[in-house]
Amino acid sequence: MRGFPGVTVGFPAGGARPANVDWSSMNTNWVIWATGELRLDTASFALFFTPDGGARGLAAKPLGCLQKVVPMPSVIPGEGRSFIATTNDHVHGAVRLGFSRPADEDAFLVIAQGAEAASSGRFFDQPGRRSSMCASAANIEASDRADELTMHIREQHPDKWLPLVCAGCELYGPQPGGDPSVEVLLGRGAVVLLDPKDLNRVGNFEIAFYDESSPSPLLRMPIGSHTSVMLQPQDNSAERLSVARRMSARPAGAGAAYDFTSNGTDVFTFSFDCDIIGDSFARDLTVRVKLAALSQKTWRGKRAVAGLQGELDAMRSRGIFATIRRWCAQVLLVCCILLAMHGSTLYMAEPERPLGDLAQKTMSDAFNFVALATTTVKDAGARVCQMTAHSVSTADLQRCTTLFDSYEIRDCVNGLVETRNTTYPGFAGLGDLSSISESIGNAAGFGSFSSTF
Repeated sequence: MRGFPGVTVGFPAGGARPANVDWSSMNTNWVIWATGELRLDTASFALFFTPDGGARGLAAKPLGCLQKVVPMPSVIPGEGRSFIATTNDHVHGAVRLGFSRPADEDAFLVIAQGAEAASSGRFFDQPGRRSSMCASAANIEASDRADELTMHIREQHPDKWLPLVCAGCELYGPQPGGDPSVEVLLGRGAVVLLDPKDLNRVGNFEIAFYDESSPSPLLRMPIGSHTSVMLQPQDNSAERLSVARRMSARPAGAGAAYDFTSNGTDVFTFSFDCDIIGDSFARDLTVRVKLAALSQKTWRGKRAVAGLQGELDAMRSRGIFATIRRWCAQVLLVCCILLAMHGSTLYMAEPERPLGDLAQKTMSDAFNFVALATTTVKDAGARVCQMTAHSVSTADLQRCTTLFDSYEIRDCVNGLVETRNTTYPGFAGLGDLSSISESIGNAAGFGSFSSTF
């Protein structure tokens, strides 16, 4: 954005005239409007005039996109060389610009030559006439230029579903490399909504803007849950270029404009020539924003469920049955290690012995150890039962049943009972002696011999 202070702006008397008229060859009367700062966007060649503070009641005014400049002699005393600038503005097709400094005249003339060269070219430097940058939406959709731009956009994204192209759009945003609070015209072309072809992934939407004179996107941003689109308020604020242009350059403020932000900080404005196209764009973009928010919410829910499932698995792994299984596995592992160490010890003691015999010896020792351990455990259990339940050992009773003489059996049982009573005084007993003798007699195969006692 280039600024020129002290510029005097005038309009032709009698209202607007066709833009193709040679103004320098006509005896035209010019009405001086105001003096102030003229700003010229070197990318889009948009003119924006801000009157000086002394001009009360005059608001900032966009003057359209510069197409051609014709120098003319100055007729105002104290004013330098003046220019007649032809723009594509619907209201003022030509304006008279008078500069107060020669350096500004030369700089403006160089930029104007670039604007004239760009206005005479076609899309991507192809020969032919360049269509108007501020044409109506109906003309843009019907023109070959809009069709060519749409085809180019669709060719650039073969991995996307058929892109939704909204032509006849101007992009406004923060000044690149300058003051971010200053809004400038970034380009004119089409805004595109891109959808992925991956059916297993929802919410990966993008928005892009293609300028009419560039094959690559001027802006490309993702559409997420923090994306916001809002209809620009209908006011006469001169602080924003998009508002001022929409309210003055278009008849009765026609054309919808929407403020867009993807991250909540950088605000861009899409200004459409037609309300229908603008409303369709806002509707489709709003649907994608809601889908992206729903997709992110679903993803967060799945992460929460996965976290809870992990906690549940951890709790199950600390349960009693899981603990017993781990202990059994550890005991089995220790037994295998001890068995391998025992076999290694036998091999080191008798290396000349066959491996089969060593293996058999190892397994035999293991079985003997298991049997000894089982017997020890049983004896320990019997001891515990005797101490807790004051009972007679089963082994002692079986030993008594092996006797053939009934008197010997009786003496054996009496001895067990006396031993029990001596060891555990105050015990009421297992029952009368006849019931014990009857049980032993039945166990020994003699039948009931309680009457013998």
